Amino acid sequence: MSIKLLIASLLLVPVFHTPSVVAAEKGTDVSLHYPLLIEAKQTRAGTKKKTVLIPAEKLNPQLAKLGEKKPFPAYVTIRGELKTTKENRETTTKLVVNQDDIKAYSEWVSYAEGLSDIADKLVPIVEKKTTYTITDPYIASANTPDEDTSTDKKSKVCYNGEPTEVPSLVAGLADSVFSDQLNVFAYRYKSVKEIEDDNLDEKDFPEIWKDWRGQGAAILLLTSYGDGGDDVETNVVTHCASEHQKGAVKPNPAKKRTTKRVTKD
Repeated sequence: MSIKLLIASLLLVPVFHTPSVVAAEKGTDVSLHYPLLIEAKQTRAGTKKKTVLIPAEKLNPQLAKLGEKKPFPAYVTIRGELKTTKENRETTTKLVVNQDDIKAYSEWVSYAEGLSDIADKLVPIVEKKTTYTITDPYIASANTPDEDTSTDKKSKVCYNGEPTEVPSLVAGLADSVFSDQLNVFAYRYKSVKEIEDDNLDEKDFPEIWKDWRGQGAAILLLTSYGDGGDDVETNVVTHCASEHQKGAVKPNPAKKRTTKRVTKD
């Protein structure tokens, strides 16, 4: 069976464990920095006009002049915490997504939508020989972690904390930050490799999966989010230190993912 057909059969069921939706307690095992981006028309001498994504924080100086007292941050941090529960002599470890972080992200989306009332007062942003024109300052959404392309190389989704828990955190953000049909079905990190379905054949995976060397701290995710199962996406999620983002912490040594671990007394 082809990988497309297999993925299509899995679309209605999250392949990686989807974290619990209860609020996380203090402590963080893994987190994602999710950049807040807005759409703009880019004009540059000698080139055709094109649509790009730029950091929402570039609007802050104008918003302040227009009386808005809530500046956009560069990104929101969405945290996940490993939590162990015991029931009927079974001990299970799950990743719990911090729902306050999801709420904070949603509030920024709503705030940006409310700026449509003053959109006609925004003037183009000029940087060197490039002009960015914003007609509707909404926060751009992404189906997968590596989908959006920004003009700012630092404005990428990146992670902090335990690398092998990133797949579970990403899966847990389906229908809130990412597409409601997002599935994460395989990942590679350094020498660690995990495929969530034994019927999937690596021979059918994209070339980047076969060529992955894992020399850095980046993680390779294979995802899908379409109805037909023919949209296999490769996502490279780098460590935040690689993107020189504030708040980056050193990643832990590679080890097997601990979510879905079940033990019995």
